[in-house]
Amino acid sequence: MTLDFKQLVKDYNIQIKGIIQLGSHFFQEKEVFMDLGVKNLVLVEPQKHAFKKTQERSKDIPGAILFNCAVSDEEGKMIMHCDEDNQGQSSSLLMPKEHLKNCPWVHFVKQEEVEVKMLDNLQFDRSKYNGIVADLQGAELKAFRGGEETIKGLDFIYTEINHIEMYEGCCLVQDLDKYLAKFGFKRVVTSKDQGGWGDAMYIKK
Repeated sequence: MTLDFKQLVKDYNIQIKGIIQLGSHFFQEKEVFMDLGVKNLVLVEPQKHAFKKTQERSKDIPGAILFNCAVSDEEGKMIMHCDEDNQGQSSSLLMPKEHLKNCPWVHFVKQEEVEVKMLDNLQFDRSKYNGIVADLQGAELKAFRGGEETIKGLDFIYTEINHIEMYEGCCLVQDLDKYLAKFGFKRVVTSKDQGGWGDAMYIKK
């Protein structure tokens, strides 16, 4: 996270019922969520090695729901382009583009076939969750399009954004602004440009 999530929750007086984390990776945000007293968690991670780490780090959280899949606007088996230099944090369903120039130390050296589901088709009680934290390497809009019914019940979305085409065909921040506005969301905070990408917080007005 490039923004102080705990401070954002305080600044915007967000009452968190539960968080749906899309792209949990190694569940690095565990301590942040625990400090905020988050009781309900859905953790979604497609990469096998990262999902195993999420399992390990969430085993002491009663009721945490885990899904070993990616989320998009269609379902099936898809190829994920994976890196090893960044422990898989740069892996995406999309081919890297400007990422190769802006982050030359990250090499996409392998591919992994992953299960892909639509967010709306994942089975959990949505009344217990009112926020999304997403880190999907350019595939955010595809994920949200496959989760419109879920999005309708949310109060906030914290997501990675792209200012340039870091991945081929990836959504840009203005695309997210326009799409999420249909559900009443407005981008209220944007991180410093990290070299073509960053993070942003959207709040339902």
